[in-house]
Amino acid sequence: MIVLNFKTYSESTGDKALKLAQICKEVADQTGVPIIIGLQAVDIFRVSRSVSLPVFGQHLDPFEPGRNTGFIMAQSLKRAGASGVFLNHSEHPYKNLSLLEKGIKAAKENGLKTLVFTKDLEEAQKIDQFKPDYLALEEPSLVSSGKAMVEFPKLLEMLKNFSQEIEAIPLIGAGVSNKKDVLASLKFGLKGVVLSSAFVKSSDPKVFLESLVTCFK
Repeated sequence: MIVLNFKTYSESTGDKALKLAQICKEVADQTGVPIIIGLQAVDIFRVSRSVSLPVFGQHLDPFEPGRNTGFIMAQSLKRAGASGVFLNHSEHPYKNLSLLEKGIKAAKENGLKTLVFTKDLEEAQKIDQFKPDYLALEEPSLVSSGKAMVEFPKLLEMLKNFSQEIEAIPLIGAGVSNKKDVLASLKFGLKGVVLSSAFVKSSDPKVFLESLVTCFK
């Protein structure tokens, strides 16, 4: 499984988000490798109606509809066409685990899959009790660094334990940027990877993505 976080890069906003999504759809159809895309809320409606891929929002606020100007409701994501949502990314974390639990609950009540980001094994074990669908381990300092967690010996034991000890589907992110990183990550029993800038900012996103999917065959 490959999860692509489009973030808020200019290269993955508006018309460019749709173009990248179409590339993802082509590669997924050609290879059978599951690909999830995480979009800005403003791009979900159009992309989800143009491309039949799992489209995730990048965040939700665990509030009921009403007087919440500027917040993103689970109901809004679902009605826009999202099939899931990212939660607790290091660039947009919840203030505490209680709010995260509410976010997971709100997503589930509205039929959204949940992909929760976590910084370490201890936090992952706590979040796993909330029954998310996916847990993605990311060392915050390595996000968008171009340096993958598998490159650091001190993190390898944590990766192994993470893949073995949680019930959610285990994924890895933070600095994953090439085929070598993906292959090394899968050896630890992880089921997929999360990446962003390496794909979005690639000079040829389709060729780049095609190189990654070969790791899952």
